[in-house]
Amino acid sequence: MFTNVTSNPVTEGNYPGPDVIANLVEAAHVGDTSLNDTLLRKTLGAGHTKIDAGGNGWIFFLPLIPFTSDALEMAYQLIDEVHKDTGILCGATINALSGDVIDLVVSIAFKKTEKESADALAALNKLHEKFTAKGFIPYRLGVEHAKWASLVTPGEGERCFVRELKQFIDPNNIISNDRYL
Repeated sequence: MFTNVTSNPVTEGNYPGPDVIANLVEAAHVGDTSLNDTLLRKTLGAGHTKIDAGGNGWIFFLPLIPFTSDALEMAYQLIDEVHKDTGILCGATINALSGDVIDLVVSIAFKKTEKESADALAALNKLHEKFTAKGFIPYRLGVEHAKWASLVTPGEGERCFVRELKQFIDPNNIISNDRYL
C-alpha cells in the first residue's frame, strides 16, 4: 500500500524523473498539452512550426496488439529484429485502449538525407512485414503502404463492406483518397 504520495508537476525546465522525454509524454497523457512543443523540440530538435524545415523526420508504425505479456514481448522482439536487420533503432510507446487492446506507437526518427530516409523506410517495411506475419495489424497506413490494406483485411467480404462504407461517407475521396481500399 502507498503511504506517501507526492506530486511533481512537469513544467518547462522542471522534469521530476530521470527521463525527460518520459516526463513530457506523461504530462501529455494526463491531458497537459502545454508542453507538446517542448516534447517535439526534445525528440526532433525543432518546435511544431519548424519540424519540416529542420531536416528531421519521423515515421510511425501503428499496430494494435493484444494486451498480454506474450504479445508485448513478441512486439518488442520484432522491434529488436528490425534494429538488427536495418540498424534503425525504433522507439515504442504503449497506449492501453482497453484491458484487451494496446495501441503500440512505433516511431522512427531520422534525418531527411537520402540515405537516412531510405533506411527509415526500409525499417518501416520490415515492421509491416514482421508484425503482420504475427497477426499484429496496423490501424493506419501511410501512402507508401496502401497495398497493405488488402493484405491486412481478412477477406473480400470485409473489403467490400469497407469500400461501400467509405463510398457512403466520402464519395469524393477527400478523406483518404482510396488509401485503404
